[in-house]
Amino acid sequence: MTDPNPWPVSPELSDRHPGVRDGLAWLGYDHLPESLQRYSRPFHEAAEHILAAIPIDSPELTTAINKLIEAKDSAVRAGIRASTGRAGSVPRPQAVVNPPDLSE
Repeated sequence: MTDPNPWPVSPELSDRHPGVRDGLAWLGYDHLPESLQRYSRPFHEAAEHILAAIPIDSPELTTAINKLIEAKDSAVRAGIRASTGRAGSVPRPQAVVNPPDLSE
């Protein structure tokens, strides 16, 4: 059976639960213009710290990652509105482009 995760997975994440891996794809920020990356990057970094501190996947960990996604989306939308004066959308990343370094 193949992994249902459609995004390439870094070796550091290959043994993580699909909900955690998918969550990290949503927390990627390289696809954003540099002007918006500053709003998104802190949430990705928070996920890196959480995953390094909590190596065992659980429903609570997936929920924590999902809450970071929700907060990141709101922060980026607020940044778009602050920069442009109007609402805008943010495209979904196609891959985890900044996988966390779990070796620390």
